[in-house]
Amino acid sequence: MSIASLSGTVGASNDCSGRQEPVSDYMTALLHRVNEALNSDFCPTMNRWVYWMKEPIWCLAMAVGLSAAVGVFVNLQVLFLTGILCVLAIMGTVLPWLTIRGLTCHLSIDQQRGRVGQPLLVRLRICNRYPWPAWGLSLVRGFHADWDESSRVAYRNAGVSLARVPGWSTLEFTWTFVPTSHGQYPLQAPELETGFPFGFVRCACPIMTEGRATVWPALISLAGIPDSATVICHDDSPSDRSVGEFGDLLGTRFFRNGDSLRRIHWAQTARQQQLIVCERQAMARSHVRLVVDLSAASHPECGARMSGRGQSADLVIRAASGICESLHRQCCRTELQIGTEAPISGDTIPLFRRQMDALATAEVHEADDENRSRSGRSTGTLTILVTTAIGLSRQSVGRRDLHIVCVGEDAHHKQTCGIAQPWIRVTDCTSLTEQLPQLWKGVCHVG
Repeated sequence: MSIASLSGTVGASNDCSGRQEPVSDYMTALLHRVNEALNSDFCPTMNRWVYWMKEPIWCLAMAVGLSAAVGVFVNLQVLFLTGILCVLAIMGTVLPWLTIRGLTCHLSIDQQRGRVGQPLLVRLRICNRYPWPAWGLSLVRGFHADWDESSRVAYRNAGVSLARVPGWSTLEFTWTFVPTSHGQYPLQAPELETGFPFGFVRCACPIMTEGRATVWPALISLAGIPDSATVICHDDSPSDRSVGEFGDLLGTRFFRNGDSLRRIHWAQTARQQQLIVCERQAMARSHVRLVVDLSAASHPECGARMSGRGQSADLVIRAASGICESLHRQCCRTELQIGTEAPISGDTIPLFRRQMDALATAEVHEADDENRSRSGRSTGTLTILVTTAIGLSRQSVGRRDLHIVCVGEDAHHKQTCGIAQPWIRVTDCTSLTEQLPQLWKGVCHVG
């Protein structure tokens, strides 16, 4: 028998069907099962009693106590090891505390406003008042949307690690930060922490923040204005939704009594052998009232969240911001209503920025039925309500002036009596930026 045949016999095993499987597949499956067994949480109720062992300082304290017991009852020479461990524990506890007490930090963001996905320039100035350098510094909290005190260890790697700061000096660190969610950054009060030299204990000091940056949701480009939008007279904005005496040419029609002879289209008149009049744009502007439903009853998953905003609320805010920004870009006067707060209306750039800032920083709130009915009351203009599938069931029927943009799954949209039918229904929340423009274009009759 040749060497090749021997190696093939050893490297494979025959089963009942005659099919050969390599030994490596069995080893891979075995290692996978062992990995699952070692990483499974068999007793989650006991975690609060054993999680303290994850901190290095407690492991060192146990080692000191064990070595001291062995040195006293077994061999006195072990006490030398106990002394070394005590020195390491003192150095690992005192040095981070002394280092952090000598630092003064100031953080600033160059831009006052930003957008999700676009970088922001962050500046951190650190002043070291002590003669020895500061090592192992990192900036935590404030820039991670899911940060909380219980996940300090889990999200510690999401911070920013800094180089050393020499003694009696001041350094400025700059880096670009790309926000992944809308809001006002820093989201929380940032901290500068260090665990140098051993990482047994991590000490932190607050950072003075000079100004904040309001991050708007990602841009959702929508084309067109709803046909039922109210049109108001305006001296500076020609509208193609009304016929007037100014602006671009909209079309032609037959002559009516009272039409000005200056509007006669002479070429068409000669061709049709009767008077044809040109129709132009009127000086007017559309008016839309945008209501954003952020009540706690429409977003039940936000009740247990400390941030006050969940996934459904984020989707509603993103859809509302896309509608608000697109209407403003098309010279439409938008009145924004968020909950029970006073509406923000206007058509100037400062008022538009104020509307977008309010949307970026809005959170879920508690609202009773009286405030809800007052906030949804019509004022004679086109009202667009942005809500969820649960909020849709809380709306009453018979509101012809109310158009609903619903963000939710089809499973929650049961067409029963007493439930208002949505004007736009976004079923795939993961592709909001692709689905909402197509649905909006359909209801606005844009080709």
